[in-house]
Amino acid sequence: MCAYSQNCVDLPLKLPAGSVEDPHRLLFIGKMDSEPNIDAALYFCKAIIRKVEPRAHVYIVGCEPSEELQALHTGIDVFVTSAVPDATPYLDAAGIVIVPIRLGEALESKFSTHSRTGRL
Repeated sequence: MCAYSQNCVDLPLKLPAGSVEDPHRLLFIGKMDSEPNIDAALYFCKAIIRKVEPRAHVYIVGCEPSEELQALHTGIDVFVTSAVPDATPYLDAAGIVIVPIRLGEALESKFSTHSRTGRL
């Protein structure tokens, strides 16, 4: 069962108990043609992640990723998807759900949506 998300991705109401598949996998979910999300993902991938966790694998999941975001996709340490039918496998595999918003009012929405995962 999934909950409606304003971020264009259905999120499960509760994650299954158990260990995380990859503790170095970071997940950013949202509508990826939104200026605050584009800014956040670009800034996080270009200026932050390697300083914080050089072993990280960043997954940017959401509908309509901008061309700038698609250009981040390396298939090695940064993965950019478009819309996915179910975000559960991405959430199951992620060690951390990130909310690197710097612009706009999306922050409150993301915290309330992703806090259910327990990995925020």
